[in-house]
Amino acid sequence: DFEDAVHLLNRAIALRPDYISTYDYLYTSLSGMNRFDAATAAADRGIDRARELLELIPKDQNSHLYLASLLARRGLREESLAEVARAHERNPKDGFTCFHIGVVHAILGNREEAIKFLVLAQSRKFHVRSEKHNAEFDILRNLPEFQALVQ
Repeated sequence: DFEDAVHLLNRAIALRPDYISTYDYLYTSLSGMNRFDAATAAADRGIDRARELLELIPKDQNSHLYLASLLARRGLREESLAEVARAHERNPKDGFTCFHIGVVHAILGNREEAIKFLVLAQSRKFHVRSEKHNAEFDILRNLPEFQALVQ
């Protein structure tokens, strides 16, 4: 129910504007409703807030990862890839980090890199199987490597 999700996500942002992931979820929900102008505005707000937050807390891994997702959604490929490179360099063995790098690569259409990082995430105990129906991975669905990850 995207409409309820949008309402709740907007409330969450009003209460906790530093949770950059919420802007990313809002983007996805608005896109699901074909409200692309509003989705773009949500992504831009999230990008701005993430950059402000990272000025104060440069090592905030969550903010770096979700900033990378939002940049990818806005088509800012090089900036997004730079963010995931920094995040991976800071925490290369973290399954959560590897998973989100895989998401960014899927958004950008980098199928091989997405699979590579999802495999790394799973090897580091992130349960990729639980993401079987994640729309971010539609581009990967027909790949045997992805099917093996979600079985």
